[in-house]
Amino acid sequence: MKYFKIWKIVSVLFILSFFLSGSKLSYAWLEDITEGETTIRSIHFHEIRNAIDSKRVLCGLNEYEWIDPSLIPGVTPIRKVHLDEMRAAILEVYTTQGSTAVPVFTDPSIEAGVTPISKTHIIELRDVLDNTSCCGDGTCNDSETDISCPADCLCTYDPWKDIGCGKQDCKSIQMLERRTDPKNSACPALYQCTDDYAACCKYRFWKKQGCGLGSCSSTQLLRTRTSGQNGCAEQFQCVDFHNDCCQYSGYVSQGCGTGTCKSNEVYQVSTPANSDCPVKDRCVKNTSFCCDYKSWKNKGCGKSPCTSGQLLKEKESKDGSCPDLTQCVKNTSTCCTWSKSWDNVGCAIGGCKSNQMNQVRKASTSGCSDKSRCVDNSSCFSCVSGEERNCTVSGCQGTQKCKKGSWKSCKVSGDVCKPNRTKKCKDGNVQTCNQCGTGWSSCSCDTGEQVSCKTSDGCPGVRTCVKNNMSSCEKTQPQCTPGSTQSCKVKGKAGVKVCNNCGSGWGQCQCIPGATISCKKGKGIMTCQKNGSWSKCSKD
Repeated sequence: MKYFKIWKIVSVLFILSFFLSGSKLSYAWLEDITEGETTIRSIHFHEIRNAIDSKRVLCGLNEYEWIDPSLIPGVTPIRKVHLDEMRAAILEVYTTQGSTAVPVFTDPSIEAGVTPISKTHIIELRDVLDNTSCCGDGTCNDSETDISCPADCLCTYDPWKDIGCGKQDCKSIQMLERRTDPKNSACPALYQCTDDYAACCKYRFWKKQGCGLGSCSSTQLLRTRTSGQNGCAEQFQCVDFHNDCCQYSGYVSQGCGTGTCKSNEVYQVSTPANSDCPVKDRCVKNTSFCCDYKSWKNKGCGKSPCTSGQLLKEKESKDGSCPDLTQCVKNTSTCCTWSKSWDNVGCAIGGCKSNQMNQVRKASTSGCSDKSRCVDNSSCFSCVSGEERNCTVSGCQGTQKCKKGSWKSCKVSGDVCKPNRTKKCKDGNVQTCNQCGTGWSSCSCDTGEQVSCKTSDGCPGVRTCVKNNMSSCEKTQPQCTPGSTQSCKVKGKAGVKVCNNCGSGWGQCQCIPGATISCKKGKGIMTCQKNGSWSKCSKD
């Protein structure tokens, strides 16, 4: 026997009154049945069976053992025995309570193949269930007294309150309800299960079916979704003016300050292919198109956000409705200084012709670029094949060779080592290859001199010269504690970044596993994976 958890019994009298009487409650049926309109379906039989079993358990009886427990639409035919069972199961409740008002059904004797099952038979069963009474429903009915049913006649209960779907012994589509007497703590709480499809059905994602289908208009998209729970009907939804149905074109600009837009905004419209859909419009800020500005003004060298060798220029909106514009101009004579003389680099290099000398003026200001030019030079004119001459590349001495009457590119004569590369000396010091690659520095060092290095665990370090000798490689001052974390933002969501093993910096900002963000203009979602990266966009 499956017992329904009704309340905590506080006396033997309550126990007797519970098991010797019935309960009266009203059920939330799936739909009203109207003669000539509603088709009788298997769901109507299922919900009456569920209500009868709940009533029987509440009144102290076993659940009924139904023939054909599962009625499958289109497979299990509705038979005479199904109606007879439901009538017999509910009449047992009346018999148990000793009621004299035993219901009389239309067509009390159903003949298989002769008596058709009608809507009246279903409505009668619903009415009988709604009017069946037994002790424990929280209402003192006419046949009950404070002796036969103290739980109802000595207690004043509040209305039923929803507790949750599928709680205690309730099915997944049933709502557990509770009643209490707030003024009398001796009155036990009452519980019951009622079918509640609206609150208890859980549905999957919406699926697009098409425009103008079902009861949707040509401008509406029909969407459907289903539930895996028995008795939960498929849901339908019409989405107004969906882009699939309207087929909007791209936005076209109509001018500044028109429509509802401000003077510094462009008015844009998008026309649908479906004339039944409304035209979309919007206001877009566009400083280059709608704003009227004054002339550029110089604000000074190295002003934020410009670097030391850049000139900050700014121009203001004439009517103040648009933001000021700024730009950083490189290599201006206002901010940059160069060496006075032009240094010859070589013939036919740096884009110069074979009879031209490439010349450079070195920039003296940080952030400024060197100046370069090509000038005709008699030394660059035709030459004798095999002839060689000296030249300079980036301050390094080199040679040029003549081939077929023209000078070729300048090549640095030294090829001893890679510029700025370091190597250890026997005494532990470090020597560095000069910028031209023509030789190594001496093994001795100047006190205080520092060179970069790698520690034994591969972390950035520095060697310092002490008394003309280089120290061992020491790890640089850490920026953070290895393995520590710091919050950050990634795609607008909270994320975390981790300090690397050397403590020399933070790794990339990664998302928090399990977090989600929308994508494809809100039509899908991306989920953060265990490795801190986002998954591909999938439908919501």
